[in-house]
Formats: sequence, structure tokens, C-alpha cells
Amino acid sequence: MNRFKLRTIIQIITLLGWLILLILLIRGILYPAHQYCPYAVVCFGSLYPLGYHLYLIAVIAGLAITLSAIFIGRRFCGYICFLGTIQAALFNLRIRLYPKKNLRKKNDDLLKKIKYVVLLTTLILTITYLSHLYMKFCPVLALAEIKYIGLSGLISLLTILLFGFIIERFWCRYLCPYAALMNVVQVLGSFIGIKRSVLKRKKCSNCGICSNVCPMKIDLEKVDKITDPNCIHCLRCVKHCPDTGKIDY
Repeated sequence: MNRFKLRTIIQIITLLGWLILLILLIRGILYPAHQYCPYAVVCFGSLYPLGYHLYLIAVIAGLAITLSAIFIGRRFCGYICFLGTIQAALFNLRIRLYPKKNLRKKNDDLLKKIKYVVLLTTLILTITYLSHLYMKFCPVLALAEIKYIGLSGLISLLTILLFGFIIERFWCRYLCPYAALMNVVQVLGSFIGIKRSVLKRKKCSNCGICSNVCPMKIDLEKVDKITDPNCIHCLRCVKHCPDTGKIDY
């Protein structure tokens, strides 16, 4: 089995797992939703004194996934995150219906900085005991508690899905605070000398195909090592490279 099929299988299995979890949450068998969300380490206030909101599963998963980014990058985003998989499916549907058009590079780079503002905001809200303000707009919580979804959660979820249909991985690229956190962790890891698994270019004909197919819109053809922390290791650049085997780990 090649790694492209393996990634697809992992995405399908994890998506089904998330759907089962969602059904259990909707039926009230499991509660609360953020007990199972890795970003709950931050946004649900598990940093509160005495661990009042300390959910063991979320904390262990969150720390494990976050720290793994130091060594293997954002594979969680490219393989496991159900919201990323849903966005990819929506955008694939869109490009079948309408020609693919990308944002201008300078606009894309600017919008990518917004997720760091969201990350900082969630941290401040957690420290000031106001996490519930962010949670009203959290798309993951909105999905998990869809039976009781409020207006703010509904608007947030529909906006993310709509823009995810129009712009590839809109949430992942521009708004996700957990993506921002993993990016920060990767940069800190590199700063202290920890080597991270990255894609490397052995040869390049400067055709630009890799950059065009990259869902995170990274300028891949301009570098020999793809160290950009936004890389989700989807391997699309490897799959579409005309010089087979010239981009690899």
C-alpha cells in the first residue's frame, strides 16, 4: 500500500471516529464535547488553578499532539483533524463545479497571521476566566453541541463551511488557533536545535506545480527544504511532481 492511499484510509477512519463521537455527544451519551478536544488544553480553561476544568483525555491528547509537531510537523492537520478533512471535501466539490482561483499571495500571507491573533485571544480569555466567550464561536463545539447550538455558534460554523467551500482549508490557514499553537511549537523546537521531519527537494524544474497544488499555499518551488510550519504533510506536492521521487522525506 502506498502512502497516498494510507493517508486517505487514515482520514476516512478518523472521520468516521469523529462522526461516531459526534452522534454519542448529540445523544447525550458523552458530555461535555471539549472533554475530547485537544485544544481544550487552552480554550476550555484547563489552565485554571486547581485544574477545575482539567479534562484528562483532552490534556493528554492535546499535549501529545502539540509536542509531536516539534518532531513531525502538523501531520495531525493533514491526517486526523475531521474539520480539515471536511474542508478538503467541500473544496474538492467546489473545484469540480467552478474553476479554481487562489487569493493573491500577499493577501494569503496577511490572512495567515490572523490565527496567531486568535491563539493569543484564547490564551488571554483563559487566563482571565472568560473562555466561554471564545467557545460561543468555536466550530468544533458548535458541531458537537449542534442540538443546542446558539446563534453565534451557528454563524461561526456556517461561515467556516461556506468559506471552506470557496477557499481551500480556510479555517486551517487563517483562523485555527490550534494550528497557530503547533506552528509556534515547531518554531521553538527548531530554535533550540530539534530536527523536524520535513520534505526535501532533490531536483526542481521550477514548473511551479507543487506550489499550485499545495492546500496551504506555500511557495514550495523556492526552497530546498520545506520547513514552513504551515505544511500539513498531505504529500500532494510529491504526488503531482512531474519529476517523480524528486520531493521526499
